[in-house]
Order: sequence, then structure tokens, then C-alpha cells
Amino acid sequence: MHFLSDSKFLIIGHRGLPTKYTENTLKSFMAARDAGLDAVELDVQLTSDRVPVIFHDFDLRRLSGMNKELSDMTWEEVSGIRITGDGRIPTLENVIKSMDSFNFFIELKTVREDGSMIRNDLPDKVVNLIHEYSLRDNVVVISFNPYSLKEVKKLDQNIRIGIDYDRGTLSAFFQQNTEKNHFLRDFDVLLPECGVHTDQELNALIKDGSTVIPWTVNDPEHARHFKRSGCLGVITNEGEYMLREMRM
Repeated sequence: MHFLSDSKFLIIGHRGLPTKYTENTLKSFMAARDAGLDAVELDVQLTSDRVPVIFHDFDLRRLSGMNKELSDMTWEEVSGIRITGDGRIPTLENVIKSMDSFNFFIELKTVREDGSMIRNDLPDKVVNLIHEYSLRDNVVVISFNPYSLKEVKKLDQNIRIGIDYDRGTLSAFFQQNTEKNHFLRDFDVLLPECGVHTDQELNALIKDGSTVIPWTVNDPEHARHFKRSGCLGVITNEGEYMLREMRM
């Protein structure tokens, strides 16, 4: 049974447990699991030699001070980088192997900040790992790029996919897809930025049968509101705090 079928409200760690360890590191993911969170969200992109690694930014400036694009570097080069907090950039495979069938929202980083799409074999690489480690029931593959998600479905119809969006990307989607609900039905999960939808819009989506999980929700009162609205869970930077407040 897929973990989304569980009836409880899900608390999902945004890039792990970033209040304790550097985001998107193995320590951060393991801390989220050990704290009792239901899943973690993580960001995946490819090195120049096509290794899927977990890192949010396309360049290394923010977390390592290096003025380099991660996609221009080999895995051997990336593996030697120390990032903030003495962390290391992990491969997706290493995290999967280390987390013992934990639950993952795997974000495919195939859209740049300017909206340009990156066409590469990242969907194929990720699907292969899901198959190798028998993780269909433990994974939702997500992205701001609907084309990458459609590639995932072509490779395996049984893998669940989720569309990330904020106000800007939502407007861009609707310029190409005039019927909003028809477009959103293409995805198993909707992941709107917190505050994108009015209560009326959110209620309409959920009434229409959509599974909705907003991000990044750090206030327990906001999380309770989303729970009352019928959302399945929230993605949060404040995993331990949110878990404590929501499960009291």
C-alpha cells in the first residue's frame, strides 16, 4: 500500500530537518526520520557524468562559496565538496540505501529560475533507482516541470507524481492550459506554495478529488487550517516543532 493511502495527516520534512542539520544532507534526512516525520522532501539533479545527487541550487555559491554549476562537475569532484555545517552532498542512491525504505518526495530539478526547462535523463535515472530498490509505495516524484513528470509516467504508470507550483508557475501553466482543473488532474498530488490558493479554490480542488499538500508551512495554526480543509499533509522546515504541535 502506498504511504499516501494512510489516513493520518502527513508531516513532511522540507529537505530533511534543516533546523538541526544542513539541508539535503544524509544527516538532515536521518534526523527527520528519527524525529518521527512521515516523509522527507529532497531535490535531485545530475552531475556532468549523469549521477543523481541531492542538492537544491543549480550553483554552489550559497552553501559552499564556489562559483560553479553542479551540472558542470563530475561526481568525483562533487563528492569532495564540503558545504555549510561540514556537510557533504549525497547521491540519491546513497540516501535511499541508508534510509531503509523511508518515504520520499523526490523533486526533479529540471526548471531553472528563469523558467527554462532542462531536458535530460534525470527522470529515467530516478525511475531506475525506484525500481532497483522497490520503492514505488514509498515515493512521490515531484517537480515544477510537468514535462519531466510526464516522462516519469511514461516510464512507469504506477509511480505517483506531484506538481509543484507557486503563483508564477501557475500563471505560466494556465497560459498553455486554459482549463485549470483539467490540467491539474494530470497529477496524483498537487503541491502549491502556501498561500497560492484561496480557501474557496482549495476547497474546490479537494472536493474535486485532488490530493493537496502545501509547502512550506512552518506555522502550526496554518497547518491545522490546511488539515481542516482536507489537505493530506504539509511540507515544513520545522519538522520537530510541527510534529509536536500537530500530534498533541
